[in-house]
Amino acid sequence: MAQRLYGMLERIFSLIGGNRHTLRNNQRNVKNKYPIADEVEIKTPLLEDEGDKFNYILRRVLIYFENNEPYLDPNLKIADVAKNVATNRNYLSRAINLGLSRNFNQLCNYYRVRYACNLYLNEAEIKVLQMCEKSGFNSNSAFLSAFNSCIGLSPAKWCKNINARLQRRENVTVEDYIKPLIIKNNRL
Repeated sequence: MAQRLYGMLERIFSLIGGNRHTLRNNQRNVKNKYPIADEVEIKTPLLEDEGDKFNYILRRVLIYFENNEPYLDPNLKIADVAKNVATNRNYLSRAINLGLSRNFNQLCNYYRVRYACNLYLNEAEIKVLQMCEKSGFNSNSAFLSAFNSCIGLSPAKWCKNINARLQRRENVTVEDYIKPLIIKNNRL
């Protein structure tokens, strides 16, 4: 019976890209298997056991945010994201806290502000209130606070700065203003 079960497990592992020995290595090397956005920089190698689990969860979250843009939903909850990345809310929260030194709301706001900046760069005629609504914020005050926290300027001053640079025909990107996410593995 055990022999048969072992054979079935070997077949399952081979279907997902390896044998039982390479399965753990595939999880460790998820960065190579599932490339994430350029702004995510890996500072240290993955650690054993607990760190691997949280790194793996964090990478799945970042991939999910990049590909599906769930942060555009103003009613997004941590439980919704946890369900979509196949973990529970406690593990998800811990992975974000340890890996990015942020909480879930700060991570959502980071992506929302980045989205709002891209909106303005693509549609220079958009108003600040429209940027707020389209990027998933519930209120204008939350948008102003998150924008100032991420960029260091109010949305109005940032827009004025962007317009001045565009009039000088400078090449402008969001990355000029918003800091990239950096995964900090040293605490995992």
